[in-house]
Amino acid sequence: MNVLEETKIAYQDTSSNKTLKIYFPEIDYTVDKSQIYQETMNIEESLIESKNIEFVGCISSIFSIQINGILQNIKGQKIEVSISADDTEEIPLFNGIVDAAERQTNRNYKKITAYDELYTKGNIDVAGWYNGLVFPRTIKDTRDSLFTYIGIEQVDIDLPNDNIEINKEYAPTTLKALSVIK
Repeated sequence: MNVLEETKIAYQDTSSNKTLKIYFPEIDYTVDKSQIYQETMNIEESLIESKNIEFVGCISSIFSIQINGILQNIKGQKIEVSISADDTEEIPLFNGIVDAAERQTNRNYKKITAYDELYTKGNIDVAGWYNGLVFPRTIKDTRDSLFTYIGIEQVDIDLPNDNIEINKEYAPTTLKALSVIK
């Protein structure tokens, strides 16, 4: 990520004001900073889950926070989280979909848990998509077609082995997108 030098300086300055922005684009709702229950934000990201290296881990990122006074039903809504220091540019921290928004017992706040799109869209059954492909085809063509089918935008990049052609080996009745991605 390219970050301006003035932004880096602002984050290093302990006297600068850091502002967390939580936005739900589908309902055009921005959480006011006074609604955020202090020190409840958590972001989990990892490349692997186990002690062994797994090059195709496909591990989803998780964002959680407690917010006071949110009346809207936000479960299933997109969420965008960013941070800024003073008047610097916003730095994106998390984009995903709210999986749970549970009102806490005897409280006015909800605990929100969101996962990145891979968590939700990785569970899409893509057997029909796969069975409709024309083979042989390259790994890159297959990957591009899959991500378009499940609605995840990818960075345009060439990966090792992208030009290798693959053939259809079986005709599945069920097939999860995450299995194909791995």
